[in-house]
This record gives sequence, C-alpha cells and structure tokens, in this order.
Amino acid sequence: MSSNLSDRMKRKLEESSNLSCREFNDDWKDRYMFVLEIIDLKCNSVLKSKFAELPVLPSADDMIAFWRILPANEFEHLRSFAQRYICRFGSTYRCEQSFSAMKLIKNKNRARLTDSNLNVLMILATTNLQPDIDKLASNLQSHKSH
Repeated sequence: MSSNLSDRMKRKLEESSNLSCREFNDDWKDRYMFVLEIIDLKCNSVLKSKFAELPVLPSADDMIAFWRILPANEFEHLRSFAQRYICRFGSTYRCEQSFSAMKLIKNKNRARLTDSNLNVLMILATTNLQPDIDKLASNLQSHKSH
C-alpha cells in the first residue's frame, strides 16, 4: 500500500512541479523537498517582504543577495537550484555581451586592428573600467617641430 502511495505522490509531484528529471538526478524525493521548500518560501512573510523589496527588474546582484538570505538549513534544495541557474545565466549573458562588443569593435572599417589592441578594447567594452583620459593625455610627450 505504501508503494502505491509513494507512486501517486511521485506522479503528482511530476505533474505539479514542471521540473525535468535531470535537475534532481531522477530522485523524486529531492523534487518533493524542492516543492516543499517553495511552499515554505511562499508562506514565509519575512522572506516574501524581502522579495517584494526588490526592484521590478532586479539585477543579478539583487537576485543573488536575495538567495543568500535564505537559511541554508531550511532551503537547501532551492538554494542549490538557484545557484545553478544564476551561474548558467551569468555565463551565457557575458559570452553574448562580449561577442556583441567584439562585433561592434572589429568591423570592416577596422580590419587591420591588431589582437593586442582588440584585447584592450574588449576589456574597456565589457567592464566598468573608466580610463582617465586627462591623465593619459598629460603623460604623452608632444611632438616638437624640427
């Protein structure tokens, strides 16, 4: 009888969770715990208010900060799931951002751009570095006429 109940719980969980078997190594108990953690999260008024404080379009840093406040002992499966997907999105986003920047930098008008100059321009295009143009210009020696 308990096997029958277990099978019914497993089927119900698969129907309600919309999660692929790959996410939890085909272990229905992990998926069950994951769904229970989602329910706990939805019922936790403190965590709901923290989530409501996030901007309408939260940045990756905002979402990471939210997932970090979840108690690890209470939301083990949910935190693990979030960590996998935050990392996956971040790496894809950075790759696409870098490729788009490279396409804008290296175009038909800049066909003779060297690799070292392209590397420097890619760093400037994909990071928050702001060059100090005035300082750089003051360090250059002017060409004197002959």
